Amino acid sequence: MLITTQALWYRAAGNADPKSHDLFTDLNPKRHAETRRKVANLYSMTSLLQLEPFVTSCTEKLVEKFEEFATSKQTFDMQHWLQCYAFDMIGLITVRPSLQLYVGSWES
Repeated sequence: MLITTQALWYRAAGNADPKSHDLFTDLNPKRHAETRRKVANLYSMTSLLQLEPFVTSCTEKLVEKFEEFATSKQTFDMQHWLQCYAFDMIGLITVRPSLQLYVGSWES
């Protein structure tokens, strides 16, 4: 019998193939712990703090763009700009350099 601390909801969210397991939905505590150890360093405070300059840089550019809109009293599509920011942030953190979606190439 499998003893798990995760709710059975995770079974429904997982892969339909019982031989396939992932970190999020694995109900086996031992296998989950082994998998988690493989990636835990990526989410350590030290690793996350190394990303802070990228987050700061990307956020400063977005704020500058919003200030331009405010100064010119120009309306803009907030959803569009936040989506561009999100894609740029993910790109900057994962693949470097910034995809620069919001700093000029995706004018709305």
